[in-house]
Amino acid sequence: MHLASSLVAGLSVLSFAVATGTVQLEFKRNEELARRSIQKRQSNSNGISTTLQLFNTKLYFIEVAIGTPPQTVKLQLDTGSSEVFALAPNVTGIDGGSFDPTKSSTFDDILPGNFSSVYADGSGVTGDYFTDQFSVADVTVNNLRMGIGYTGKNITNGIMGVSYELGEENSVKYPTVIEELASQNLIASTAYSVWLNDLEAASGSILFGGIDTSKYNGSLANIAVYRSQFSGLFDTFGVQLSSLSVTSPSGTTDIEFDPINVILDTGTTSTVLPDEIVSQLYSITGAIWNSEFQLAAVLCSARSIEGSFTFGFAGPNGPSISIPISQFIIPIANANGTDLPASLTLNFFPHASPTDTLCKVDAMPRSILGQGPVGYLLGDSFLRSAYVVFDLANNRIGIAPTVFNSSAPANVVPFASSGAPIPSASTVSEPSLTYSLTGTAAETSQTTFTQTAVFFSGSAGQAFASAVAAGEAGDIATTVSGPGTGTGGTASPTSSGKSSAAAVVRPFALNYLFIAEVLTGLFAMGFAVVLL
Repeated sequence: MHLASSLVAGLSVLSFAVATGTVQLEFKRNEELARRSIQKRQSNSNGISTTLQLFNTKLYFIEVAIGTPPQTVKLQLDTGSSEVFALAPNVTGIDGGSFDPTKSSTFDDILPGNFSSVYADGSGVTGDYFTDQFSVADVTVNNLRMGIGYTGKNITNGIMGVSYELGEENSVKYPTVIEELASQNLIASTAYSVWLNDLEAASGSILFGGIDTSKYNGSLANIAVYRSQFSGLFDTFGVQLSSLSVTSPSGTTDIEFDPINVILDTGTTSTVLPDEIVSQLYSITGAIWNSEFQLAAVLCSARSIEGSFTFGFAGPNGPSISIPISQFIIPIANANGTDLPASLTLNFFPHASPTDTLCKVDAMPRSILGQGPVGYLLGDSFLRSAYVVFDLANNRIGIAPTVFNSSAPANVVPFASSGAPIPSASTVSEPSLTYSLTGTAAETSQTTFTQTAVFFSGSAGQAFASAVAAGEAGDIATTVSGPGTGTGGTASPTSSGKSSAAAVVRPFALNYLFIAEVLTGLFAMGFAVVLL
């Protein structure tokens, strides 16, 4: 599901060898933008590998070739979309390269004017459906049906959707790239696994047709995929989120909620959850919602807070994934990769030290998305900590805690045959998940988010508790009499290092844009900003 745009950097490409039964793609972050040392990952001898590239720590890209002779294009990997499309050269602002159909001898324009793809943030693209050769590394899918965008709104790159056929936007369905990989005997079954690696990492991988046991801890748990609450179909990868706990130096707190259907979506940079859950995340990190820039700003020192969020799936017998708080806190920097000026950080946080830099919390409450068919999402901020197997043939998900920066030799296990179960996975007996197929009020009509903050110990949390007590912590109103209003009240840190549980309101305005990847308000101040 495409809910954000990206800015393109120059990226290097890795190439690897071919083997039978699996197709593996690895990504590598731009070294100059990331300002980190990067070591090339070694491929394994059991699969086909190429480059899945990571732009600005936000979106994941695969380098593919389309047409005859092949034209190289970078497409965003998206488990929340089903179609593959590229952009024509006439589309302005393209980041990932374009495909020129006039230069391909095998291009066949089969449905002129029929392609259209519109996303939750209001962006979209229209054009034609066509068939042509489609290659990743040394693997070629013959006559793959794709879209080509001739007109677009806020679209800078094409998409490689790897979800269900039923998720395609055209009323007449057709085989997806995953189905074509299987039908042309390039992989055994319509399944793949994703290893995004951690926020600081240079690379990760997607493996079509198999799993890599070196990339996860423990055993894979095999859990159910649920039908969409909006369509009633298997058109997204929805799973049952049944529990969430928060661990900090002051202890572990279970957040109470009824089990919900959440979509696993690499095409979404952020995580979208019920308001009460996101409220806890903001409270722990000391984040403050800024309505002007539409993000939860926090000092980057919050990345040092000790603690984690543990997501539980498929009931009491299901798997759990623990995510360090730091994985949800994303640095914000100038477009050239340098830190923002200290003066700008002080505009957000008057009590910040001269060495503090500005970050954002990469999660948001569902309420600010307004009306529309967008449910709860676990995006990249969650998926970085999980190794996930997407089994389309059986409507199952395999999941286990990831091994960050794995240096162990790859151990690729292909699916045995078409429709075979996930290798090395144990099936979970899970309770039924009950939900409305038309959406609840929280999913369709909420427009106001109210946060009650309890500041846990840790330098960032305590600093913001002190700021609240001083009445100088940005757009915070204390002691609430109703949504978005209130006066008076303070929160004072205790001698134990944990503040009192004072009520703090941070009202969210209705926002039809999913997330401001480029902070437009900062351009008015003379800054060009990207999220690293």
